[in-house]
Amino acid sequence: MGVFTLNKKIPIPFADVVREFFAERPKDVDGQFASSTVYYKDYLTKLLLGRFEITGIPEMWEMEKLENWMLDKLFFHGYFGIRDTTLGVIPLQCSYSGVNPWGRATTLTFDNPELTNIPDATIGVDGALIHLQYDYGTVWRILNRYAGLLAMCDSLISVSLLNSKVTFIGKARTRAGAETIKAIYDKIASGDPAAVFDPGSEEKDAISFDFNNAKQNFVAPEGQELKRNIINEFLTEIGINTANVEKKARLNLDEVNVNNEERYCHVEHWLRTVNNDFDIANKIFGLNLKFQLKDWPQARAEETPVSENKPDGEGGEDN
Repeated sequence: MGVFTLNKKIPIPFADVVREFFAERPKDVDGQFASSTVYYKDYLTKLLLGRFEITGIPEMWEMEKLENWMLDKLFFHGYFGIRDTTLGVIPLQCSYSGVNPWGRATTLTFDNPELTNIPDATIGVDGALIHLQYDYGTVWRILNRYAGLLAMCDSLISVSLLNSKVTFIGKARTRAGAETIKAIYDKIASGDPAAVFDPGSEEKDAISFDFNNAKQNFVAPEGQELKRNIINEFLTEIGINTANVEKKARLNLDEVNVNNEERYCHVEHWLRTVNNDFDIANKIFGLNLKFQLKDWPQARAEETPVSENKPDGEGGEDN
């Protein structure tokens, strides 16, 4: 990042400073403001939101497509509130305040431009706070981490592809030598099987050729494989079953079970926290809300028992 001096001698408009700060720089390692990072945030967000669903939604909420709204508020705002209003019992964005003996919030405050004069609600009495994590936090830390790593993989792949195209370097001490090198390269590029030239007495030993080892510099396949491993690690964190290890000829049951335990680290916490809040809302307002993993083919397949792989000749069906 450049250094900016705001003084009378070198006036720099503030808008220019802001544009310079947020400019895309492929050389930056962080990549936080790069377009590739933004792309991966969007990609990972879709993977995350596609993993969960809220069931038991009232008909009025269904008409307003409030499931997507609630998922968005849970994962990217951290929480939302439910209370009775002039429109009936609905979910709304809110803020929380107060503290009980266990350090938890006690009061919900609603500020909605379309619904004025909504009184504060007491959590557990006439209002419910639905939150995703123990600290009322969001998933942005997870998304930022993996999106940044994936963006750096793209940078690695791009640089590798660019470097792999540079395979020939010609050196010349004189202008005539440079022209000779160009003529030789033109002949070879046009398909001539051989190029013969007389360097002359003055050009003797004045030109030379270097051939870069393009294959040695080509690490794009490794970068692509690394990107796949990073995506698999993210999928594991949001509860999607993957072989989050390098491919092996035999993957035993213990290795599969370790992956199963890892992939439910966040998911179990999210499901437990949200459903505990939904239980309170269901009891107060007579609802039937539930937060759960979406039932899709891959989700069903990952629950299929895995038998331990055994050497050939052991186990299997009897002959």
